[in-house]
Amino acid sequence: MAVKEYSLKRDGEKKLSEHFRVREFKCKDGSDKILVNEELPKVLEELRQKVGSDAVIITSGYRTQQHNAAVGGAKASQHLKGNAADIQCKKGGAIIPAKEVCCALEDMGHAGGVGYISETAVHVDVRGYKSWFDEAKGRNGIESFYEYFGLKKPEPPAEESSGKISVGSIVTVKPGAASYEGKKIASFVYEREYRVDELKGNRAVLDKKGICTAFRTEDLLLSEVPAGKTYTVQKGDSFWKIAAQQLGDGTRYKELAAFNGLDPTDTIYPGQTLKLPE
Repeated sequence: MAVKEYSLKRDGEKKLSEHFRVREFKCKDGSDKILVNEELPKVLEELRQKVGSDAVIITSGYRTQQHNAAVGGAKASQHLKGNAADIQCKKGGAIIPAKEVCCALEDMGHAGGVGYISETAVHVDVRGYKSWFDEAKGRNGIESFYEYFGLKKPEPPAEESSGKISVGSIVTVKPGAASYEGKKIASFVYEREYRVDELKGNRAVLDKKGICTAFRTEDLLLSEVPAGKTYTVQKGDSFWKIAAQQLGDGTRYKELAAFNGLDPTDTIYPGQTLKLPE
């Protein structure tokens, strides 16, 4: 985790990731020096995607010793090292509740600092080890924000509903299903896998170079192992993280989601198989 030093005057408009620039991490005392851990913007990008936020406001990023003391920060604050940001997440102009943001970081498997500051503000840092706390009540050592806040953790979807049929999906036809037009189908069709080449509403055309037959999507089953390159979701993964590691560019997360018939805000779970676009 490399911490880099920037100049507000020289580097202020430099993009650190798709949605964050150097100036957003500046010290509130106006000093030119800015320290930013290169992992911090990545975590904020993942969080932004996870909660479906259209804006993440950094209310406190890097702090000088003098400013940290002036605002009553801890003597060993992660803000001094460029490791931390206090944030507000917004969606449609409204602030996403801090409890929801803390739980989203838990779902991401964030192994760093997460602090509940207030109903609207959250502390996030990349110190390198888990440290979850409630700054408002002075509580440390929180194991689960769901349990701490008394919230129910969402259940993962059933295996058969973990994906959606889209163009490029590899499917099988449910035994006994008729074609979209109601025509009978040869028995061998139910034993093979086909690619969805066209999709309009619930009408899916399979294998244009072969059978070229249309079926209702409700009569199709996604194959357990999609054709082409795939990736098995691990704990802490997000579309952004997978796109960055597997495709070499985190900004392709929307493409990755769409390629799997998903929305970028959909939750993905460990063990889920995703197809990787070229």
